[in-house]
Amino acid sequence: MTQKFTPFSILVMLFIAGIMPAFAASITVSNSLDAGAGSFRDAIIASNSGDTIYFSPSIDGNTIFLSTGEIIIDKSLVIIGNGTSNTFLDGSNNSRILHISSAGNVSIENISFSNGFSVGSGGAILSESSDLFLENIVITNSAAMISGGALYNSLGYVSVSASAFENNIASGAASDEGGGAICNDAGNIEIKDNTTFINNTANGASGSGGAVLNDIGGSLSVQSSSFTNNSASRAGGAIEDNSGSTTTVELLNVTMQLNETGPSPGNGGGVHITGAGNMNVTDGNYSSNSAASEGGGLWNGSGVMTVSGATITMNIANGADATNGGGGIFNNGGTLIVIAGTFIDNNMAPGASGSGGGIFNELNGDLTVTNSIITNNSASRAGGGIEDNSGAATTIYLKNNDLSNNTTGAAPGNGGGLHITGAGNAQISGGTVNGNSASQEGGGLWNGSGTMRVINVMISGNEANGNLADDGGGGIFNNGGILFVQNNTSITNNSANGTSGSGGGIFNNIGGSTTIINSVISSNSSSRAGGGIEDNAGNFLVINNSVLDDNLTSSNPGNGGGVHMTGAGNIRVSGSTITNNTASSEGGGLWNGTGVMIVKNSFIDNNIASGVEATNGGGGIFNNGGAVIVEENTIITNNSADGASGSGGGIFNEVNGNLTVDESIVSSNYASRAGGGLEDNSGSATTVLIRNTTMAENQTGSAPGNGGAIHITGAGNMHIETSDFYLNTAVQEGGGLWNGSGVMTVSNSSITENTATGPLTDDGGGGLFNNGGTLEIFRTTVAGNFATGLNGNGGGVHNNNGNVTITRSTISGNTSASNAGGVFNKGKIRLNANTIVNNTAMNNGGGFAQNLSTDSAAFQSNIIALNTATSGMDLSSSGTIISAGYNLIGQDDASIFAAIATDIEGTFATPTDPQIDALADNGGFGKTHALVCGSPAINTGNPSDNSDDQRGFEVFGLSRDMGSYELQEECFTPDGRLSSVLTPVIIYPNPATSDVISITLTELADVRIYEITTGKLILETKSFDGGALNISLLPAGNYLIEIVTQSSIERLSLVVI
Repeated sequence: MTQKFTPFSILVMLFIAGIMPAFAASITVSNSLDAGAGSFRDAIIASNSGDTIYFSPSIDGNTIFLSTGEIIIDKSLVIIGNGTSNTFLDGSNNSRILHISSAGNVSIENISFSNGFSVGSGGAILSESSDLFLENIVITNSAAMISGGALYNSLGYVSVSASAFENNIASGAASDEGGGAICNDAGNIEIKDNTTFINNTANGASGSGGAVLNDIGGSLSVQSSSFTNNSASRAGGAIEDNSGSTTTVELLNVTMQLNETGPSPGNGGGVHITGAGNMNVTDGNYSSNSAASEGGGLWNGSGVMTVSGATITMNIANGADATNGGGGIFNNGGTLIVIAGTFIDNNMAPGASGSGGGIFNELNGDLTVTNSIITNNSASRAGGGIEDNSGAATTIYLKNNDLSNNTTGAAPGNGGGLHITGAGNAQISGGTVNGNSASQEGGGLWNGSGTMRVINVMISGNEANGNLADDGGGGIFNNGGILFVQNNTSITNNSANGTSGSGGGIFNNIGGSTTIINSVISSNSSSRAGGGIEDNAGNFLVINNSVLDDNLTSSNPGNGGGVHMTGAGNIRVSGSTITNNTASSEGGGLWNGTGVMIVKNSFIDNNIASGVEATNGGGGIFNNGGAVIVEENTIITNNSADGASGSGGGIFNEVNGNLTVDESIVSSNYASRAGGGLEDNSGSATTVLIRNTTMAENQTGSAPGNGGAIHITGAGNMHIETSDFYLNTAVQEGGGLWNGSGVMTVSNSSITENTATGPLTDDGGGGLFNNGGTLEIFRTTVAGNFATGLNGNGGGVHNNNGNVTITRSTISGNTSASNAGGVFNKGKIRLNANTIVNNTAMNNGGGFAQNLSTDSAAFQSNIIALNTATSGMDLSSSGTIISAGYNLIGQDDASIFAAIATDIEGTFATPTDPQIDALADNGGFGKTHALVCGSPAINTGNPSDNSDDQRGFEVFGLSRDMGSYELQEECFTPDGRLSSVLTPVIIYPNPATSDVISITLTELADVRIYEITTGKLILETKSFDGGALNISLLPAGNYLIEIVTQSSIERLSLVVI
């Protein structure tokens, strides 16, 4: 707290210090003359140090005009007038009024000074090496040709309390001259108690400090005072500080309004700090000040300025260059700290390229803003709220602020809230960035080539209005730098609403790298692409453990509701949720260009792509010729391509696209035209890989409605392995899978309970439909599928003018409302080692049918039995069926199968029962029908075929079994004991990779190991009760293990590697 001294207390101090005589005199001014007895001048001359001078009430209202020059005070005095409306001292515009020099302590109260003039400094009062106390003083209309129009303090102390300075002028032309009211030259000045400064001017060519100039070495403190309508030619419309780094100016609860600088260059409409001076600005109001160039309110040099709790509003910086501006505050390379509820509002940088409506941080500047509000500011070029041009050497810090409703003009108009030019760095943590607007890019935040970190920030309601495809970034625009968005940051309700504006939430531009972690990007919108995020970087975008929800692109063209990747940029999405996003054309959730997109362990749900063309769609993901990898438990569900011919409800893979879906789920997606789960239009140059994936409950509409789970347009190729397709529906063809003219390979998979409802004879294929291409089905189960259309064919498989090979697979329990419950062939087909049973056709060919004479089929080692139809219970054919032998046909009631010697064929009267168990999980990927002991299929398959069965088990016994299942034990032993297939014998590991195997038994047994090629007994262990068995003497090879108990013999194969 600043100590306030009264005249009485000054007298006491002087007495104690021994400065004044023991009996101080009181002198009364009794007339208003300039000189002579009773005059004020005479009282000064006659007084001794410590005296007090009073003014007689009889001269109240009379002005003392000086005509003989200044009055010199060189001793300690107390001068007390009768009030500023009663006691007047006037310099007659000819001279300074008081010159206080080495006077000790001088106190002046209740007096008005006017019309002082000095050809040097101190128009009304010059105080040198003295302590001057001014209380309730008015100094008006005074002028100094150099500095301090009213008061000049040199090397002394001045206290100004409850006083007023008005219409004073300092005309010094140099930049360190001025101070329209006060100039402090290496002294110490305190201004307090509602002192006012009005209409003071530093009008020299480079005059500074319209009201106060604090020059080199000076100490200045201003408390609870106001500055209004002051002006300076160069800088500091109200206050110019040139004190240097050794002191700190204190402004406490100060009001500055309507102060201004002229154009030389015109910095710091309210306050300007030259060089390394320091300043604390605490509380107070700084409003409607104007600078011709920079810093409408405050301008900091290379020192430290701390602004705490102040209101800085409606200030203007009119500089026309891109490095001009800072309507509220300009920091010219120093350290600017804004804290404690500072309110920066409605400031402007309206120059042609003016930047930083609220704050401009210039080259090498350090900026920290904490717990403050920066709102309703505007700039023509960039940084409606804040412009940072500090460069790579520093980082600005914004913490827990409200950066809201700031705007940029159109030159070009970037960074409504914050703009970072060049390689500057920023960390924004906490707080909000809300309602800001940029004419072109970065409605909320705009990052240059440096690093921006956004941590736990709410970014909402911002907009970028640029019309070009590379404009936008309603929330954030990253122009080639490094952007981190993390720790619960929420980017919501932002928009890029220009004609082709992109990236409603975030725009990552050329060369940029963006990483989003644990954040939410929701309800953003764009005109062209990337409702949530647009990436045009050609670099890398990372999204981890984040949410993209309810983002939208409109119709120009409207791609990538959640994320859009332009060109060759790469993206990795992991552990994230992409839901409820909408694209007017393609990629409701994600849209990939020609780069690489990796999606891991993510949830893509309820996204919509509404494009009307057959090449539009991809409700969940659209891949436009790049490479997409979906893996590690990613779930793509409830997405839709709902345009008139929209395709690929879950995924659309466009021309030349590379697509891999691994260990993921694609379910409950919808497409109007084709590919409820996945549409592939990549062409013949690539092969789509589907592996370890489940596709379930996907469906198509009726335009035409092909490929409930997967549809391949044209010559695209696809390899499917260890995957599960069930409960998918196509309105026309291919309830599960639909292949075009390319090659589709399906292995070790399960295709069950899918439905195709097309009514024409060329419709159907409840499980799979092959439309002229090559379809290879290997070790796969096709079961429980339906072709329900009136004339739809092929409950399990429909081959339409293509080539199909089915090997070691199970086709069971499929149903057709017309022909071929199991397999329908209109082309060429080869069936090898399959089990085709329990299928139903309402017309012909319960198991297999082909209708044209030009169709051809080749069978080997198949079981086709137990099927049901009106005619041709197991087989129906108008074409050619060639037997390569070893087939079991349950009944050839239509006499269309030309059996050879190794075939087993039943008739309508005496059908052959293959003796199989119900469809069950017997090992391997899909369900199979196990052979029962006594089955005629055991050991009657092709003896030259030693390949594994559908489950991956080796051939066991004398020869392979017919069908897809290989029984792994002998049914009868030489001594008549029946081998039990139910005996729970487990050998582990098998194949054996070490010297010890473990055998699990339920009773004592003799264990014998034989060499398969020679039948030689290699190892025998009696009364073995299970556990570890040493096989170190066995070289690598194939062996037969015989487990002999009291009631049964079990024989199993063993492989040693």
